[in-house]
Amino acid sequence: MNNQIYESPNPEVVGQKSRSGNLSFAKIFFYMFLGLALTTGVAFGVGALLAYKCPDLETFRNVYLGLMIGSAVALIIMTFVINLVFLRGRHSIIVPAIIYCVLMGVLLSSFPIFIDWKILGMAFGITSGIFLLLTLIAVISKGKYVSFINAWIWLVNGFWNLNLS
Repeated sequence: MNNQIYESPNPEVVGQKSRSGNLSFAKIFFYMFLGLALTTGVAFGVGALLAYKCPDLETFRNVYLGLMIGSAVALIIMTFVINLVFLRGRHSIIVPAIIYCVLMGVLLSSFPIFIDWKILGMAFGITSGIFLLLTLIAVISKGKYVSFINAWIWLVNGFWNLNLS
C-alpha cells in the first residue's frame, strides 16, 4: 500500500510544494540582496565619514581601531545571537540580521579607505545585483529553472558574440 502512494503522487501537492519552495528561494535571494546593499551602504558611509571627518592621523587611527575591534567583537556575539534566535524559533531573525549587516559594514569600512571606491562599488553592486536577478528568476520561473537557465545562457552567449565582433 505504501508503494502505491510513492509511485503515484498527487500532482496538485507536488505543484504546491514547488511553488512554496520557489517563493522561499525568492525570499532568500531578496534578503541576501538587501543585506548586501545595507552592508555596502554602511561600509561606504562609515569609510567616507572616517576619511573626511577625522582631523589628523592620530584621531583617525584611534577611531578606526576602536570601530574595527568593536565591530569584530560584536559580530562574533551577533553570530551566536542569530543562531540562538533561529533555534528557538519564536522570533524572527530579521532584526539581528540587520544589526549583523550594519556591523559587517562597519568592519568593511576600511576597504574604501585603502582601495579605489569605484572598484569596490562595482564589485558590491554586481554581487547584490546578481542576487536581485536571482530573486526575479525565482519569482518569474515558478519552478521551471531549466528552461529559464537555457534562455539565459542563449542571451549571455548572444551578448558575448556581439562584443567579440
